[in-house]
Order: sequence, then structure tokens, then C-alpha cells
Amino acid sequence: MKPLKKCCFCVDLRCGSFIIYVFEFMLSFYAICLGQWSSGNKFLIVSRLGGMIYLIGNVFLLMGIIYKSPNFLLVYLISSGIHLVISLIYFIILAAICNFCVYLVSFILLTIVFSVYFWAVVYSYRDRCKWERSINYDGGAKH
Repeated sequence: MKPLKKCCFCVDLRCGSFIIYVFEFMLSFYAICLGQWSSGNKFLIVSRLGGMIYLIGNVFLLMGIIYKSPNFLLVYLISSGIHLVISLIYFIILAAICNFCVYLVSFILLTIVFSVYFWAVVYSYRDRCKWERSINYDGGAKH
């Protein structure tokens, strides 16, 4: 995968990763609390598990941004990948059994698309952090 140079074509990768952190942190609380409001939800455990993985990964994303640590960012990337798989499974099951849930299914599909792009941004930022820690980095050259 070719690393991205900017987030949304205009924002530095570090700043973009922080914006992603804020956005995903709010979404992780939404995902955790969503199950409380729908008492008939059969997928309560899957939703909560996805939300908890999402929340833990976001904490590591913030630490990776602060310390420019590729290892913390890798933990985020792994947890985000797991969250994407759980979200895809949830999306497929919900789309198969729900007859009139067009808005909910559309919202979940939209968050999956954004999550893939966010994953690519953080992956590119991790690549940049690894390059800055390498022996060939001189501090002035652009990656």
C-alpha cells in the first residue's frame, strides 16, 4: 500500500490522526452505550465488544500520536482491524435479518467506509514515524 501524504488532501498526518482520535473516541462511547437503549438487541455482546476494542485502540492511538511511537500505532491498527471485522459481521447479519433498518444499515456501512480510510491515514502516519526514527532520517527531507 502506498502511504498517504496528507489526511483529506490538506491536513498533516499527525494532525489528521488526532482528528481521527477525537472522532473515533466519541464513536466508541456511542457504540458502547448503543446497546443500553435497545433492549431487544440480540447483538448486544457483539456491539459492546466492538466498542471496547475500539476504545482501547483509540487510547493507544492517542499515545502513539503524543510519543510518535510506531508500536502504539500498531496496536491501534490491529484493534481497528479487529473492529472492522466485527463491524462487517454485524453489518452482514443486520442487513440479512432487518427488513426496515435502511438508515441503521446505511449508517453502519458509512462508518465502515470511514474506518477503512482512517486506518489508511494512521497506517501512513505510522510509516512516517518509523521513517523518522530510522538511521537515514536527517530532519529536513520530506518523505
